[in-house]
Amino acid sequence: MKNVFDKVKLDLLGVTETEIAEAEKEVPIELKAAIMLAQKNIHTFHNSQRFEGKKVQTVSGVTCWQKAVAIEKVACIFPEARRLYFLPY
Repeated sequence: MKNVFDKVKLDLLGVTETEIAEAEKEVPIELKAAIMLAQKNIHTFHNSQRFEGKKVQTVSGVTCWQKAVAIEKVACIFPEARRLYFLPY
């Protein structure tokens, strides 16, 4: 592998199961618990945002529904700057 930036020459970039197990022993239990709680919170929040489109027939022959559609660009207007900024997606 090239050592252009950090001047380190590595023969192998992979990490063995033994190295992972040894490294895990160095992580405090409190930190592991905090990481697991953060993961649970992220999953809970993400799952609450899932779009579940359902169709509703309001009267005979009339069906209403929501549809989620991806957008190409987002823009923000900052009145003080008097210009429009397109945010990278």
